[in-house]
Amino acid sequence: MNFEEINFEDFEDVDFESEYNDDFEFTEEGEKVVQEFINECQIKQKKLLNAESDAVKLPTKEAILKDIDQTVIVRENPEYVSDWNVTKDYSMQIKLLYRKHFVKAYSFL
Repeated sequence: MNFEEINFEDFEDVDFESEYNDDFEFTEEGEKVVQEFINECQIKQKKLLNAESDAVKLPTKEAILKDIDQTVIVRENPEYVSDWNVTKDYSMQIKLLYRKHFVKAYSFL
């Protein structure tokens, strides 16, 4: 996966209601990247799993989105980088960019 360099000027027009923006959703490209990451985690876990006791719960789209909701402060750093365990001793990293892979979800009630 290749990621473009971040240009913070692209985020000047973003309206931030609070320090934490806890309602994000994946873009179409983000959905694909996250699904590829989950698939890679499943493949790697199958290769590395030596015993049932090494098994860990793999990430899901919902878990990754919840982690983005709880950890990303877009005005400070418009990217999400996180390591997810594949086994007890091995993890894989995912990197997602705001506006490219995830955006603020808007509710029209």
